[in-house]
Amino acid sequence: MHATTIGLDLAKSIFQVHGVDLHGKVMVIKRLRRDAVLGFFATLPPCVVGMEACATAHHWARQIAKFGHTVRLMPPQYVKPYVKRHKNDQADAEAMYQARGSSGVPLILDGQTVLGGVAIMPDGIDQYRRRLVAVCTDDGEAFFKRVGDPLPGLPRLRLFESVSGLGDSRVIRMEDVEDKDVAVPRFVGAREVIGVLYG
Repeated sequence: MHATTIGLDLAKSIFQVHGVDLHGKVMVIKRLRRDAVLGFFATLPPCVVGMEACATAHHWARQIAKFGHTVRLMPPQYVKPYVKRHKNDQADAEAMYQARGSSGVPLILDGQTVLGGVAIMPDGIDQYRRRLVAVCTDDGEAFFKRVGDPLPGLPRLRLFESVSGLGDSRVIRMEDVEDKDVAVPRFVGAREVIGVLYG
């Protein structure tokens, strides 16, 4: 396994990396000198890199993207709520990993990013019925759909409907089930769609 999502805290000389795999397991916590940052990202398989927008963030985003990584820049006010303990580089890098999910979920169409609002937990999905949400599943997929109804007789499974003919409707498990043969992706989280960026 390797890190699929990385939070990167930029600094003048020492950068902090917080990398997590597809299941949320911490794979790397590392301090890097400025001159070692690009070498580090050159050795990684493509992943999502979240960093706080600042004066040099665009430069680093362009350089890191050259290695095939998807870079997400986040305004500082989106990152700050995720800092759980004393402010330091490691806490900031972890917060950027967590906040990267708040700033956007990629769509099927190239050049679009959906901006998500408040996080939606499985037990709160009913209040978003018929509304657009950005959904993440345990198989690493991220997409936006309209919240549909639970399947008749199968309350753990819910339909997420296609929007304006974009893609197919999806059935998603809303909780873990004992049956290991169930091949339906499990709901990990969602955010109400509050806007779309093009570019």
